[in-house]
Amino acid sequence: YFDGSKSDMSGTSEVDQSTLLTQFSWDSQLRGARYDSRVVANVSHTRDFLDSAENPNINSLSGQVKDKQAGWFAKLGRQSSPGGGVLGRFDGLFAQYDVTSTLQLDAVAGYNVEFTEKDTVQTQHPFWSVAADLGPYYDYLEAMPYYVRQNADGLLDREAVGYELSFFHPRGNVFHMVDYD
Repeated sequence: YFDGSKSDMSGTSEVDQSTLLTQFSWDSQLRGARYDSRVVANVSHTRDFLDSAENPNINSLSGQVKDKQAGWFAKLGRQSSPGGGVLGRFDGLFAQYDVTSTLQLDAVAGYNVEFTEKDTVQTQHPFWSVAADLGPYYDYLEAMPYYVRQNADGLLDREAVGYELSFFHPRGNVFHMVDYD
């Protein structure tokens, strides 16, 4: 609970904050010989008692499963960008398949989350993306070419092709990205 007031030189005081902030975080994992699964929830609720405003916020709410033998991974729900040209937070599905030890194919489909309405799924901005995770090569170098397409209210909003290049080394890291819309 946040409670605040301000006062002027004459001694008059006024309450300028009376807010209750409630947060809930959950992260559970189950690991098995073949499957790994995880459920993540991070939600909050703000109640302002001065103007009777309420602000629910779903930061993340997702479930994921990985089949270690078949080489696939899927995550469904509200989640942060996995890269590959996908920007920000979204409601949708991220799927990945291990073709070889140095090649993974990714597919993402869903709806972008607007910052002003974080408590509902906004279906007016659908998108999809495909990418390939390449590497690591020489123990440190990874690349990800991608294609992404997004609509807004039925019209093409963004169509991009690009790549992400990463170099991870104990002495330092370098990240390079090219995105052509």
